[in-house]
Order: sequence, then structure tokens, then C-alpha cells
Amino acid sequence: MHLCSNRNTFTLRRGRFNEVGSKFEPIFISTISFENSLNSVDIEEEYFTNYSSSNEKKEYKIINELHDEINNGNIKILNKYMFDELYYKDKVIDRLLNIINNSNNNIYSKNDLPNIFKLKNRVEPQIHLYIIINNSLARILLIDLYHLSIPGNLYINNRFIKSITLDDLFKLYEKIKKNKYSLNNIKIESKLLTTV
Repeated sequence: MHLCSNRNTFTLRRGRFNEVGSKFEPIFISTISFENSLNSVDIEEEYFTNYSSSNEKKEYKIINELHDEINNGNIKILNKYMFDELYYKDKVIDRLLNIINNSNNNIYSKNDLPNIFKLKNRVEPQIHLYIIINNSLARILLIDLYHLSIPGNLYINNRFIKSITLDDLFKLYEKIKKNKYSLNNIKIESKLLTTV
């Protein structure tokens, strides 16, 4: 998925969960909404957290910039993200939907998957966003600061290193589970700056 010219039009692959018939087509995004994605969660049974250790951490600053740019109507901020496919594997998708639903006030199911996309930050590739696109509205469902939402493959300098397993996610979760600085503070800090 990529931006076409200088408009807010992206090219994405539709029908990607079908064996045949998927094709690339343009989609226009007029608005991006954070929904409830700035509410940090800690889901121990899924080895997932998206709390930061402080507002000085790089991952927190990246999401803060994303928030500010979207609030100012700059959809081109999405150019800082690489749009990635979600592939259907039952255990992986069930876990992802459980994390999204626990972090959101809405319930999403496998029927929503054709409209849900993963975005990976180009500078800090462990930061992932999950968005749902309906009509021209993109809603951010989940912010993953540490690549804990789905197992994947680890690459360094475009070279495959290893496949990440749930055991690897557990080890990473154990290192960061004490982080308690919520992404919700971004909204609070933003309000404080606009009232000063």
C-alpha cells in the first residue's frame, strides 16, 4: 500500500484473504481517527502491553507526533509507515482480535479483517498501527509500541534472522511489563499545550 501522488489516495490490495481475485486498487482517506487507541493496555495472558516507560522514550515521541499531525489534518504522516498485509492464521488472528477488542470499546471479528491493515513505522519498525478503513474514514484500532501484537520474522538490514514465536514475545513482555506511562497522556499533554 502506498500514497499516490500528493492526494490522500493509497493503493492497497483488496480481496487478500481470497485464494484468487485479489487486486490492487486506490482508496481515498479523508479522515483518520484515533478511536480508543490512545488507551494503553496490559494484557498479561496475551503477553501484550503498550505502555511506555516515560514520555521521553522514542516510541512515545513517535506516537505523540502522529497524534499532533493527525489532529492538524496531516494525513500524509502515514507516509512514515509501511502498509503491511495481514495474513490469515487462526491462532495469530484470534490473538490479534482479542488484543484489539481488549484495548478498544468496540468488538471486531474475522468479518472485519478485509478492512483491517497493519502499518509498520519506517524508522522504528517495532511500532505497528492497526487501522480499519471504511469508506474514506481510517480508524486506528491499536497502537503496538514493541511488535508484541503478532509474531513475525526478524530482519536486520533486509536479512532474515529468525522467526519470532510466542515464547519470544513472552520474553520481551517480561522485560517491559513494568512500563506504566500511558499513551492516554498524549491527549492530556496536548490539551495542556493548547491551553497555555
